[in-house]
Amino acid sequence: MNSDIDGIIQYYISIMIIVIIYGFFVYYIKIPNLGIYIVWLIYVFYLLRIDNLNPIKYFELKINPRNILLGILGSLLALLQLIIIITIMISINVANLIKNTNLIVFYDVLFGLVTAILVSSSEEIVFRAYPIKKFKNKINESILLMSTSLIFSLLHLFNKGYNWRSFLFLFLAGIFLGKLFLDTKTAWINISFHFIWNFTEGYIFGLPISGTEPRTTVYKLLLINDSVYTGGFFGIESSIISIFVMGLFLLSYILAKKLKFLK
Repeated sequence: MNSDIDGIIQYYISIMIIVIIYGFFVYYIKIPNLGIYIVWLIYVFYLLRIDNLNPIKYFELKINPRNILLGILGSLLALLQLIIIITIMISINVANLIKNTNLIVFYDVLFGLVTAILVSSSEEIVFRAYPIKKFKNKINESILLMSTSLIFSLLHLFNKGYNWRSFLFLFLAGIFLGKLFLDTKTAWINISFHFIWNFTEGYIFGLPISGTEPRTTVYKLLLINDSVYTGGFFGIESSIISIFVMGLFLLSYILAKKLKFLK
């Protein structure tokens, strides 16, 4: 057991070493920040190659009817949560949704689409799917879910506006997505949820994506300066409303599993 815990610690230490080295090149050579997501994926694929494992099979990323349906389910879950959160914000008068009258540049939308795909795929595979799949039979499930969720949340530590609410929301989201991955055994549901959340939040509603402002947007959700309810500079992931909604979804999923409404 101790050696298995050492294994997951060593994995995350190696990820952090990659971050430090890449950060050096970003600072001194001015290479793009987004490249870190590609480097992370290459590293995980390298680890799988050492064990003679195929990433597509390992993460159940084959395109088949089941995985397509799970991908759609993940997308719908993300949209449903966002709609509930934004509806509550508008109803309590801390936000107002308006149409963006500025010119929407196709290149900016394309950039947002590619960025959302890259970030969601990399974060879900590197910080959730790989460690959960590798250590699920070696480490207690609760410990595994909490540790991967903790690292996932702290990954955003230096993002603009990160605070205890951001930490809690991302931690709960990590557990929710971790349980979905454990139960479905495919990363499609996680990646689709993460992708739709980021893209819709930023490029449809014009909100900061974990502290990063989108280049363009279809609508603009104007937020009153009450960061407890709106999330402030970090985005709605730092909203107390989002924490409540994510917690409710997680609790409902756990209860549904216990009561055998879901298999």
